[in-house]
Amino acid sequence: MKNKLFEKYFVFSPYFWLVLFFFIPLAIIFKISISVSEWGMPPYQDIFLFEDGFKINTTFENYVYIFSDYYYIGSFVNSLILALISTFFCLLIGFPLLLLIAYMKDQAGFHHFYYHPINHLSVLR
Repeated sequence: MKNKLFEKYFVFSPYFWLVLFFFIPLAIIFKISISVSEWGMPPYQDIFLFEDGFKINTTFENYVYIFSDYYYIGSFVNSLILALISTFFCLLIGFPLLLLIAYMKDQAGFHHFYYHPINHLSVLR
């Protein structure tokens, strides 16, 4: 029972870190991006206001500004081009290495080069 519980937490631990270090900061950044700007600390107003009832205080002016300014559109296009070029080179390097690893299985000494997490999980049982 203890090993099954350990394996359960072991499998779901990457999702915990993904939520903690990716989705929560992304939600905070999105909240700041749609909030109304103001002078002060913090430099934005609360999204949910409870004065005179419930009111949602958001704006999409920041997104309208970014998508209407040619400087930001050019930067976005340059980022996409850079991403496509680096993806191409990663695939150009990765596929031959993939084939090398796939055909090395049958040769002696392969276990020193090849690492597979599932094979190492069986040690925990």
